[in-house]
Amino acid sequence: MEKRPFIAVHDYGQGAVVVRVFARQISEVSSVLRPPNWVVYEDNDSRRPRWSDEDRLLVSDIDDKAAWLLQQIEIQRQEELGKRLFFFRARHGDTERLRSVWARSEEEVLAR
Repeated sequence: MEKRPFIAVHDYGQGAVVVRVFARQISEVSSVLRPPNWVVYEDNDSRRPRWSDEDRLLVSDIDDKAAWLLQQIEIQRQEELGKRLFFFRARHGDTERLRSVWARSEEEVLAR
């Protein structure tokens, strides 16, 4: 089966992430960008929202996932585990000044 474009939308209230993923079936896309956070549309679905700059959307192939798609999948996985991303300053003398870690709470971050 030939791949075709699907549009996935994550509306986070103050904006949205909109991407185009090439896949054989809509279920391939909705299995990695899952509801309720993501809504996946057929590209030609008249019900889907339209944007004037759709030619600038992030694009990925479902079988050869772009880095941004892999990152979205990891974010979703961590959120499903009840975790969120915490940012903190590294210790003095460390070459990386800002770090991040997935955790359930600040206490969990501090216990590491």
